[in-house]
This record gives sequence, C-alpha cells and structure tokens, in this order.
Amino acid sequence: MQTTDIAALKSILNHLPTNIREALETYAQETDLPIEFVIEMAIASFLDIDAVTFSDCRIESPGRLREQVETLQIQLAAAKAQLPQP
Repeated sequence: MQTTDIAALKSILNHLPTNIREALETYAQETDLPIEFVIEMAIASFLDIDAVTFSDCRIESPGRLREQVETLQIQLAAAKAQLPQP
C-alpha cells in the first residue's frame, strides 16, 4: 500500500462516528493490525460478502511472524547440530 493510500485511509477515521472509529481502533489494537488494514478490511467485507470478515481474520502481525521465523531458525539450527555427521 502506498503512503498516500495509508494517509487517505487514516483520514477516513476523522469522518466516522465516534463509536465506529473507536470500534475500528480497538479491533486494530486487539489484533495488532495497522488501522489502515482494518479500515480496508471493513470496506471490503461490506462490498463483498465473500471477503475476509472480522471474525475469521486473525492475521499475525509482521513483528510476531519475524519472531516466529527467528525461533524456528534457532530450533532448526539446534536440530541440525544434533544430527550425526556423515
């Protein structure tokens, strides 16, 4: 997503009723997703009933995914070290 797109999506928040804005912000915090992604997901689910919905979208944040990759790399290196050498 381009920077101008992100800014445009964030500016949408200023035009929403308080309860909707707070709900989107709360969801973004709970799921550790950027607010612009949550706004885009809300619009997509409104326009397309087959789109990802809030209830089934539990995406790991990029930071958590990096941590998982690092952990798996450490575990792999440890497992390789334990293998008998040919």
